[in-house]
Amino acid sequence: MKKVTIFIIVFWSFSVCTHAQKVISLQEAVQLGLQNNKQLKVALAKVELAEDKEKEIINLMLPRVNFQAEYRRLSSIEEFKVQFAPPPAPATILYPNLPNTSFFRIGFTEPLFTGLRGFTALRSNQLLVEASQLDVDKDKTEVFMNVVNTYYNMYKIELSSSVLEESLKMVESRLKDVNNLKNNGMATQNDILKVELQKSNIELNKLELETNRAIANYNFNILLGLADTTYLEIDTTALYSTKEEGNLAYFLSESFANRSDLQAQQIRSQVAENSIKIQKGAYYPQFYMSGNYMVANPNQRNFPPEAKYTPSWDFGVGFTWDITGLYTNKNNVNNAKINASLAEIGAEGLEDMIKMEVNQAYLQFNQSKERIALAQKAVTQAEENQRMMTSKFKNQLATISDVLDADLLVIQAQMSLASAKTDSELAYYKLLKATGKLKDK
Repeated sequence: MKKVTIFIIVFWSFSVCTHAQKVISLQEAVQLGLQNNKQLKVALAKVELAEDKEKEIINLMLPRVNFQAEYRRLSSIEEFKVQFAPPPAPATILYPNLPNTSFFRIGFTEPLFTGLRGFTALRSNQLLVEASQLDVDKDKTEVFMNVVNTYYNMYKIELSSSVLEESLKMVESRLKDVNNLKNNGMATQNDILKVELQKSNIELNKLELETNRAIANYNFNILLGLADTTYLEIDTTALYSTKEEGNLAYFLSESFANRSDLQAQQIRSQVAENSIKIQKGAYYPQFYMSGNYMVANPNQRNFPPEAKYTPSWDFGVGFTWDITGLYTNKNNVNNAKINASLAEIGAEGLEDMIKMEVNQAYLQFNQSKERIALAQKAVTQAEENQRMMTSKFKNQLATISDVLDADLLVIQAQMSLASAKTDSELAYYKLLKATGKLKDK
């Protein structure tokens, strides 16, 4: 297993040397993540679908205009004649045999009143477009947070690697000192073995971090849409953000004002309320108007018909009323009311979840600031303990085991401080996400 890990590190290091290296800032990483995220592209496509649906509803409210043309050849039939005078006077042809018939007609129909269902449906779809756009904002926030998590994870690995690198130099210096003491008869071979063991443990930890660095780098490239073999270097010059201060009540009010998912849910509650109005629209009669202009040969509206093109037109208004629907539509209205109630409950439930999320993020952020102070204090104490143990060892008042323990405490304290700093940054970004203000960064 160790050989496989070493092979991965060697292979990755070779790839780094032969492929592009890129120093990347957090802002640039976020831009690349938003630009190349596939989930975000799907959300944007859903917005386009909602906008197209709005156009479909508008089209349904436009007059329906149609054009029709027809030609027919009729079989020979006996003409309809009436004998008004006794023979040999000819009979009068009342309805001649006209085998060739054709006509051209253009007509329209326009709904005048449909229980306001058309306008309500249009407004509901406009609200759904807004909700889809808010869904995009929510997805952007998720992508933003994923990039921030990965970015600071890589930064934490680099800080820890730096600590281990300095620790390795320190242990190598210890090893030289112990070898010198052994040559002067002041240390034993067992003391050397203890230092070498400490060095091996640090090297193993460093190897593990390098593996994690390679994995994080590869995953980050995929997240940002970069080439898999790009070696990313974290730009630390403007890494830490300016913290926004405030109490829990402030962050809660900000979350209710800024959370895209809450706004989208509230809009969908309005859409559900509109669905009740749409279903109630079936209780009302529907009024419409229609008209036609026709040129026919022969025109059946003329009597007697003649073998020539004659124009005619018609125009009218009317209404239909589904009497049975006054009873059967009650179920549809009731279902719409239930859906509206569920949507309202969903919005209230989301508010409760946001409260818990903001409270947790707020407390964790405050705790993270306290952890930095405690970790800094621990580093100072560990370094002072290390200085004292080193002095005692040189005066033969402490063993090499005591010195190595002190060194280990320094390493652990420094790594805890590095972890506390990056965790505090992440905690702040999580607080921004919980309050819906991450998209403003």
